[in-house]
Amino acid sequence: MLWREIVTAVAKEYPTVELSHMYVDNAAMQLVRAPKQFDLILTGNIFGDILSDEASMLTGSIGMLPSASLECEQQGFV
Repeated sequence: MLWREIVTAVAKEYPTVELSHMYVDNAAMQLVRAPKQFDLILTGNIFGDILSDEASMLTGSIGMLPSASLECEQQGFV
């Protein structure tokens, strides 16, 4: 509850940023179902570790994500 209270309080300082609270099991499912809906996931250490491993597998393996070049068309590379 403390985590949610602090994040909600800080979010009020950034009214243009959308905040959505999720249970970690729903976040994991949503990450697989529609990963582009997330710009940022803020979580505690244990859930962050699990979700980051899951997210990295979307690219093929844990080792590939740090070197990924995503959405090259928007960056003018293609």
